[in-house]
Amino acid sequence: MRERQANRRIRLLVAIFALAFAAVLGRAVWLQGVQAASLGGLAHRQQHETETIAASRGTIYDRSGVPLALGEQTSTVYADPRQVRQPLAVARAAHEILGVDPNDLYASLLRRDTSFVYVERFADPKAAAKLMAKHFAGVNFYPEEKRFYPGNTVGAQVIGYAGTDGNGLSGLEYEYQKDLAGRPGAKTIVRTPQGQAVDVIKNTPPRQGKAVFTTLDRTIQAYAESVLRQTVAKWRAKDAVAVAIDPSTGGVLAMAQAPGYNANNANRVRQS
Repeated sequence: MRERQANRRIRLLVAIFALAFAAVLGRAVWLQGVQAASLGGLAHRQQHETETIAASRGTIYDRSGVPLALGEQTSTVYADPRQVRQPLAVARAAHEILGVDPNDLYASLLRRDTSFVYVERFADPKAAAKLMAKHFAGVNFYPEEKRFYPGNTVGAQVIGYAGTDGNGLSGLEYEYQKDLAGRPGAKTIVRTPQGQAVDVIKNTPPRQGKAVFTTLDRTIQAYAESVLRQTVAKWRAKDAVAVAIDPSTGGVLAMAQAPGYNANNANRVRQS
């Protein structure tokens, strides 16, 4: 009786092992045969990352070679909330070093519905490097160019301005967008499952934007705007316009308008 029960148990165990082996074998055949292509593609996408390399925007010059609009190198700091381990410490450090609002940043770092939030865009490279030296998990940066206008209000209406994405939105910045913008490059990076970069298998360098030389004279432009401001204030006019042209060439030396605005002001506030 006992021997018969033992044999039944052995046969049951053998049957269970056989079924388990068949299930594992079937799963292996399914993964390696039917789903091999899709899983291979998924692994490739997870381990190969293509990053865009921004092209430097071309400089706009006056007739003497004085820059009216140029690119300023900055660092944009960002974070992956899902990888950040010390959100409070990151928020405090970013406030001390970059001057960001710690409460808003802390709330953003607690989010789990996104893998990207800005810590500070267009930050000073030295300040960004100081924050990165603290080696916070989930915090990183990338170089980004910001458009800068040395003359502030000088020629703002003619030069125009570019948005935060680097595209010209008005004036010469918009008119010569294709020449100024250049063409971005790209590089394909191989990463480990932990996200560490191990190799660059493809690198296409960017084509930098072309410079644009104008007939404007920064000195004459600034003087014309100054006279217009005084004239508008004296006669309490709503606005005024002045154009100065070189009679020998027909080139526009100045094209002034009042009121104006500071091209470096993100809100484009009109100034008297």
